[in-house]
Order: sequence, then structure tokens, then C-alpha cells
Amino acid sequence: MDFSFINELIKELNNTDIFRYSFTGVKILAFALLSFRLIESFFKTTIDGDNRMGNVFSIAGYAVIIMSSDWIIDSIEDIFSGLDIVMGSTKSDLFFELSDIVQERMDLLFLGADNWWDKVSVFISSIITIIGLLLALILGALFKLADLSITAGYLVQRVFIIQLLKFLFPLAIALSTFSGTQKFFYSWILRYIGVFILGIAYIGIINLSSLIQNILMRQFDVHYGDTMSGETLSISLFSSGLIITVVVVFVIKIKLLNSVTSYVLGMFQ
Repeated sequence: MDFSFINELIKELNNTDIFRYSFTGVKILAFALLSFRLIESFFKTTIDGDNRMGNVFSIAGYAVIIMSSDWIIDSIEDIFSGLDIVMGSTKSDLFFELSDIVQERMDLLFLGADNWWDKVSVFISSIITIIGLLLALILGALFKLADLSITAGYLVQRVFIIQLLKFLFPLAIALSTFSGTQKFFYSWILRYIGVFILGIAYIGIINLSSLIQNILMRQFDVHYGDTMSGETLSISLFSSGLIITVVVVFVIKIKLLNSVTSYVLGMFQ
């Protein structure tokens, strides 16, 4: 399964006003703040007698940026659009192969059992191994559901933060003209870059988790001879290894998602 629904969500968000306020309304509010800033400059020029035309030109420049904010945001999104495509096509195969693996091991257990009596004998003699395989399958299904839910939650959280930052872009420009909030726009830029880098980190975590899963499963896939008892022992140990792999990989992935999110967002602020 991949996360292509993220791309569909982004397309829908471009046509939906989830904040109940239009981007144009935020731009008007930003222009209002610039107007107050412009009036403040004129008053200080009149009272102090200093020539503050430089401030007026600076404010005019900010106004042009606010007017062009739609084009600026669209241009930035075009630059990073490839990242969202890659993220949407990144597959999360975590625990997905467990059903096939369990079926293969079941077939090995019953290999050579041609009639129902042979199958019953194999079932009785290998019942602990069969229970282990079924337990691994059930745990894998549960952890797979939890993994997809949590991973999708982090991806949707990132998309929402991007939408919120886009919405606040004109205000960030306007507020940066005031002395008390001069660093607001620079903070906005850092956060916007950080959110896109977070997408790269999420792709890496998903791929890394798949690699860890494959390595651990290969480590537990050990054969103990060609006899029936040796094959049964191999499958029994492998089923235990599957359970360990499911738990370990899930914990590692969730820990990485949480830690990397905090680390990247904390770095760019």
C-alpha cells in the first residue's frame, strides 16, 4: 500500500477553504496592517522632522510582495511538487508480506501430507508451530493497521501545517514591518523549509523500516536440516522471529516518526 491519497488530499485542499476564511481576506488584513505601519511612519516623519521616505518605499515593497503572494506560494509548491509525488508513491510494505510468508511455511509443514490422516498427524505434531504462525499473522495484521493509521496521521499533519503556513504568509510579511515582530517573516521561511524537509525525512523512515524488517526476517530464517523435525523446528523459530520483527520494527518506526518530527521542526524555528 502507498500513500497516494496524500496527493489527492493536497489537490482537494487547493480547491477547498478549510479555514473558513479566504486567502484574499488574509491579504486584505495584511494590507490593513501595512496601512497602520505607513501611517506610523508619516506621523514620526511629521513629529520628528526626520526623512523617513526609505521606510515608505520599504513598506511599498512589502505591499508588492503581499499582492504577489499567490504567485509566490504557487511557485514554491511547483518547486517541491516532486517531493509530494515521491511521498505519495512511497509504499509501506511493513508487515504486508507476512500473510504470504505464513502461507509458505504452512505449505512446508504439510508438504507430503497427501491424505486427511497425514494432515491431521502433521497438525497435532506441529500445533505449537501452527499457533505461532497464526499468532504472527494476527499480530502482523493488527500492527499493520496501527502502522498505517499512525504514519498517515503524521503525513496528514505535515500537509495541514503547510496549508496553515500558506494561509499565514501575507500576515507574516505584514507583521515583519513592525519593530516587535521583525523576525516573524524569517521564522515563517524557516518553518516552511522545515516542513518540506520533514517530508524527505518521512520517506526515509518508511524505506528504512522496510529494510530493517527484511534484515530481521532473514536473520530468523535459519534451517536445521532436511528432516521433518528439523524443518518443524526451523518454522517454529521463524514464527517466533516474525513476532519479534513485527514488534521491533513497529516500535522503531513510531519512535523515529516522533523523534524526527520534533527534531526537524525544532531545528527550523
